[in-house]
Amino acid sequence: MQDALASRGSDKVPPELEREVQQLLRKWARQSFADGFQEVEDFEIRCARERDLVVAQASGNREEILKALAADHRRRVIDRYGRIELHGIQTSERVYLELEKVFVPLYLAESTSPIHNIPKMTQELETILRRVARLPVLNILRSHRHLLIVGAPGSGKTTLVAYLASRAAEGRLFEGDDARQDLLPFVLTVRSFTTGKITAANIARLADCDERLIQHALKTDRAILFVDGIDEAPRNMAPQILQSLVHFRTAYPKTSVVVTSRPSGAERDHAQALPGFAWAELLTMTRDEVDGFIDKWCLAAELSVSSNAQMAERNAQEAASDLKQRLERSRPIQRLVETPLLATILCVVHRFLGHRIPEHRVTLYEKCTDALLYEWDRSKFGHTALVGELDALARRQLLSGLARKMHESKEAEVAEAEVVAHFKKALPDLGHKASGAKQIVEEICDRSGVLVERRPGFFAFSHLVFQEYLTSLTFAPRTYKALVS
Repeated sequence: MQDALASRGSDKVPPELEREVQQLLRKWARQSFADGFQEVEDFEIRCARERDLVVAQASGNREEILKALAADHRRRVIDRYGRIELHGIQTSERVYLELEKVFVPLYLAESTSPIHNIPKMTQELETILRRVARLPVLNILRSHRHLLIVGAPGSGKTTLVAYLASRAAEGRLFEGDDARQDLLPFVLTVRSFTTGKITAANIARLADCDERLIQHALKTDRAILFVDGIDEAPRNMAPQILQSLVHFRTAYPKTSVVVTSRPSGAERDHAQALPGFAWAELLTMTRDEVDGFIDKWCLAAELSVSSNAQMAERNAQEAASDLKQRLERSRPIQRLVETPLLATILCVVHRFLGHRIPEHRVTLYEKCTDALLYEWDRSKFGHTALVGELDALARRQLLSGLARKMHESKEAEVAEAEVVAHFKKALPDLGHKASGAKQIVEEICDRSGVLVERRPGFFAFSHLVFQEYLTSLTFAPRTYKALVS
């Protein structure tokens, strides 16, 4: 770690970097300082890459500093958004894949009005027309600098933002358009907002970059802003965020802004709330697109567990063919699997169940949750790990209570202290000591695929679908006998 810090080219260690090092060392200690710890290797590489920025900062040359800041920001965006973690494949190590290798192109239907604002007599026809007029996302982005993308839960909004941001960071978002090829992407996740004001300072904080770079990018019309999940705005903050977006658009008319939302947070009076923004619906996947997704996912899964590429490709083809045949024979599941999330769940469950699939949505969620919670298995941690002592039922009950608490308080994320407090309260009822709550939270941090650390000290469910499913378990009768009683 000392060598890594020295490679930055400066003896000075900023406070935030010092905190990161301390957190990383604690994680490494839990792995008994094993060789080849990926996060430490990534940190070493990052420190070496930061050398140019550190040297530029020391020079005091503004132009060189901005150039180094931009290069550093692009690398960070690519590192953060250019890859995706593959959950549910039961490996001993976390598996990351290049997003571009598994990303399936998504399509939009452009509209001037939300579907519910259209007279009921013509809604059905409008729905059909929207599905026929499928436009690639990039086509609409080229036509509209200010765009609101509305998509159902699991339709791929956040993954789409990650894909667009990483392509922008690579200079490939608008290939062939020299004027827009050098854009700098800034991604703002609304659930992380602590204020409704969108200013250069707040963008810098939320996007984890230098404010000087933001100001320069805005001044030179080189910024593209992604605001992901406007429907997940903290309580009473949504109107202020929407108003701030309107002001931002007026102040920087040539800066591209892409906003995403679930229908519940966008279709209601969106035209009045975001004047000047084009509105487009993220469409469900066609059967051919689902088949393409299955092919990519199965290949990625096999490559992650095999060093023999030819064998991995053969096994992937067999798995994908089996799943597509089962899907062809199951009309109920065909009707369900129309989004990237549900397609992912189907692939995970098919692999987890040994090439079988359930017939009902609730069973699909249940089996996917089982598959993802499998990653809490004792084998993934040291022999002193407490999380491995929890059986499948205990794991589900532990998270169900937390999901319901967050659902009732309308929170998309929760502080680590609250997670620990909930676990302390719940563990004794599950036959475990409350004193182990803190250790369990540290052990499952970003490992289960269900509950993840969104940002330092704050946890959230990886998708609201899982939060909603686990919440529903606390309301559903557990047995037929309980239902009769």
